[in-house]
Amino acid sequence: MLARANRLVRAADYRAVVRRGRRTSTSLVTVSITARPDSSARRFGFIVSKAVGNAVVRNRVRRRLKAICSEYVTIPDAAVHDDSAATFEDPSSGDSARRSPAGGADIVLRAHPPTATIDWDSLRSDVDGLLSKALGASVTPSVPHSADANVSRETVEGS
Repeated sequence: MLARANRLVRAADYRAVVRRGRRTSTSLVTVSITARPDSSARRFGFIVSKAVGNAVVRNRVRRRLKAICSEYVTIPDAAVHDDSAATFEDPSSGDSARRSPAGGADIVLRAHPPTATIDWDSLRSDVDGLLSKALGASVTPSVPHSADANVSRETVEGS
């Protein structure tokens, strides 16, 4: 679960990210992102409309997205100080300054209807690709993916 400091909770924050943020998408998810110059924390928000499915399906999709994004919460020190990190135009500033999203950022993920029927691995690779593109190629999940945590646990217990 994401800590409160890593969640977007106010409607105004969602609105600002969706309206002013840089957007990238696939058939499963749309990611909107804005830089936060006043903080080094990443905050995530999730939009899963009724078009995705009933309440049970929407909550499952939201939980899956939260689990994937929880791996991007902590920012490695190298990424924060890396000048080669991707940059994007910060629309909230009046000038044409470039900001690096490797530090603080507000990120909103909007789930599209096909997200309800996609398997976990496909969803994870899709969202990983979008977040890597949005945050910069040098920024990877702080918790590396294992192919399947249960398989490694069974192997250890079976030995």
